[in-house]
Amino acid sequence: MNDKTIVAEDWLLRKVTIHRKNINFNPVFFQWINLKGILSRSTGFDEGSYLVNLPYFVNSPNVTVSSISNYDLRVLFFSHYWNKTPEYHKLVIPLIFGFAENSSNALAMKLSEMGVVHLIVVSSLHFMTIFTIIYMLFSKIDKRCFLVFIFITIYFLFTKKGISVIRSYFMLTLLLFPKMINKPIKINFQMWLFIFGVVYLCAFPYAFMSLGFWISVVLSFITKKYFSGTPDKKPKIQIFKDYLFIWFITSSLIYILKQQISLLSLLFNIVFIPYFEVLIVLMLLFFPFVEINNLLTNLTIHIIDFAYNGNILLMFDVKIFSVILGLFSYRWIISIYKKKTNYCIIKLWN
Repeated sequence: MNDKTIVAEDWLLRKVTIHRKNINFNPVFFQWINLKGILSRSTGFDEGSYLVNLPYFVNSPNVTVSSISNYDLRVLFFSHYWNKTPEYHKLVIPLIFGFAENSSNALAMKLSEMGVVHLIVVSSLHFMTIFTIIYMLFSKIDKRCFLVFIFITIYFLFTKKGISVIRSYFMLTLLLFPKMINKPIKINFQMWLFIFGVVYLCAFPYAFMSLGFWISVVLSFITKKYFSGTPDKKPKIQIFKDYLFIWFITSSLIYILKQQISLLSLLFNIVFIPYFEVLIVLMLLFFPFVEINNLLTNLTIHIIDFAYNGNILLMFDVKIFSVILGLFSYRWIISIYKKKTNYCIIKLWN
């Protein structure tokens, strides 16, 4: 939702953009509505359209939108807390549940220019952090992880269903499944990631045009291939190299559509990602205590403003950057498959 439009979803998982001027009530997340109008396909893809999946919009003439009463606990929850204070719909709810009233607000724009927001979104930081907390709380008293599965599923139902959150939920529940049935199972993650990608594209065909979808898929395969093993057994320098690699790949993909890059993006991510992890835990712990979360929100805004004032942006030509990125990618792929390539050349030569 933003100041001008809201996005609704029907039973066929089609997302529809509706202008607020056609709505005479205050919509709430997960609320049912009755919509009568003419659906039209969206034409033209600007920079933002590559990051979302909005294939339809409703023509303004002869549109009627009315609310439908439903007894969904999520509607009661968000209607109660969304307008609690400005801090709750500015940072608390977006950070914990992924919902934001306006993605172009000042805070989101600053984090975007600092090169932080896309890593937080793509990594589904809030979902992974909450899962870690739930697992730490219940895994010792419930060896089969049924409670972990139940609570993470409840949390999943309350979150915004982006590609990264859906992927994280199914990958994590896939990890819990052998414990739940008390039987070791060897899981082929590459195959499951491929199946998940195909199923998601069948449900959301326009996601093929979404840069966020491809970033999520690419990072999933990279994470599985290069970062297997227990982090606490890795040398610190190797952990930093792994993180640097994730940052480089994600930033390279996202900056294809931009004309500027933050030279301090890596530093900002190293500082802010663990900060937001702690912030998510604190805000969830003190969620009913409005004053405490208001204080945490205002403190975070001041910290972001301070860092933003020291940000250094580099402007560049998109075409030139794409060529440079292509050369780096080509060199990286060749280095990975160098031995296999040499082997094939030798076989062909012989």
